[in-house]
Amino acid sequence: MHILRRNWLALAGAALLATLAGCGGDDDNPPPAPAPGTVQIRALHASATTPPVDVYINGAAIGTNVAVGNQTGFATVPTGSTRVQIARNGSAVSTAPIDFAVPLNSGLRYTAVAVGDATQTTGPSASRPY
Repeated sequence: MHILRRNWLALAGAALLATLAGCGGDDDNPPPAPAPGTVQIRALHASATTPPVDVYINGAAIGTNVAVGNQTGFATVPTGSTRVQIARNGSAVSTAPIDFAVPLNSGLRYTAVAVGDATQTTGPSASRPY
């Protein structure tokens, strides 16, 4: 299980970095635009085989018990390197199988989307955020 979590972490981090993009333009009631020097980030849980998760940005919880098909609200954070951690609901953030930093650009909204199969460690079905 430990190897599965580490592989999931590596795949998740790489995929999120590859496809994390400024999103949010299709919200019915989007929050105000980020102030200069800040960004807004949220997470969408779309991995059907993964139980509910807790999402942390720069060490602060932005969503707890986020079930598949649900998303967190936007968190406003400073521009630059942003730490993203996703842990199983109720687990300590220090045990988060997804834990990495990603550079975010000022004035944008970002959505991280976790997809795939949490029981797979490699291949096209492996869980990873987008």
